[in-house]
Amino acid sequence: TAIAFLAPPPLRHVVAASALITVVYTPLLKPATAIKNVSVAFVISAAAVAGSLAATAGNWAAVAKLPPIFLFLCVVAREIVMDITDVEEDADANVRTIPVRFGTHNAARIVEAFLLSAACILVAGASLAAPHVLGQGLVGRFAAMGVGALAAHSIGSALTMARSLTRVCGGARVGTTEEEIKNKAQLTVDAIMRPVGAGTIALAYASSFL
Repeated sequence: TAIAFLAPPPLRHVVAASALITVVYTPLLKPATAIKNVSVAFVISAAAVAGSLAATAGNWAAVAKLPPIFLFLCVVAREIVMDITDVEEDADANVRTIPVRFGTHNAARIVEAFLLSAACILVAGASLAAPHVLGQGLVGRFAAMGVGALAAHSIGSALTMARSLTRVCGGARVGTTEEEIKNKAQLTVDAIMRPVGAGTIALAYASSFL
């Protein structure tokens, strides 16, 4: 009922969609391969959309597009890696996650693809906003460059860790233990979360010029 009092209407729609997904997640979405990952990422990235809608009085055209897309890609990658850590338990419980269905090596390669896409979003945002940022004052330029550099370094580190995870998962056939895969996957989860904050802030700032 609280959703009905939220204004403007587009904000109600986003919040209602997120609430509905949360309610049906366990009985309907979690058992479905990949849908579970996308659902979690949608709910989390929808928070960025909701914030932008609230700030723009529900004007969809003015909503910052790049931050929620970046956030969505990173969260999907994180969710798949978390499934890699739980692959044995999920297989025993007949939860058909991406690693269970396609193997941890292929799952790790999918993670790389999502992180590479997130990196491309960062580059696109920086390229589009660069002429405007350079026109700002000295403090504004340094602040933007600092956050952008932190985001770029963090997403690069996450990609490097994901590639390492892919190699470890690919070596499972020649002696890599499940414990080693789990440890590397946990490190990858941590690495993926680092660029989320800086990347979202950098893209939100870049979007203000677009």
